[in-house]
Amino acid sequence: MDDTSSKASILAARALVAENDPAEDVRSLKGILFGSIAAIAGSIGWATVLALTERRFSIAASGIGLLVARAVLRGTRKADRWSQLWATALTVASVFFGDALYYCYLISQEFHRPLNLDLLRRVGDHFWEIEISMSGVASLFFALCGAVYVLRRINPQKSSIRS
Repeated sequence: MDDTSSKASILAARALVAENDPAEDVRSLKGILFGSIAAIAGSIGWATVLALTERRFSIAASGIGLLVARAVLRGTRKADRWSQLWATALTVASVFFGDALYYCYLISQEFHRPLNLDLLRRVGDHFWEIEISMSGVASLFFALCGAVYVLRRINPQKSSIRS
């Protein structure tokens, strides 16, 4: 066997090992976990900004996108299409969950009811009706802005977020 074919065999073996690497699955799960925690923190931040200012800011959605993307990358330690997908989905979910928290806050203030999980469930049952009537189109737009920001910041050809 010549030197070229042995190098090719070694590279093929490394690719096979990397493909079936259990540590890869653990890193993916860590990325999803870290991203989910960041998304929840982003939701709370989004709801707080809405409650304090009664306005939606696209920069806040982009900030949530950056926060979630960094968390996903910290967990996975690589940038790939799955990282983009998870960071994008978690960013959009974070903005919508922040809206739901904000609607719970508004309802609790209006009807002098405590904030609790039952209220959150009820808002969740009617979320799209409330979202459309409460300028939800703007939240959808800003969530998509945050998601596009994530897609542009996570570069699959590089192993980290561009500065």
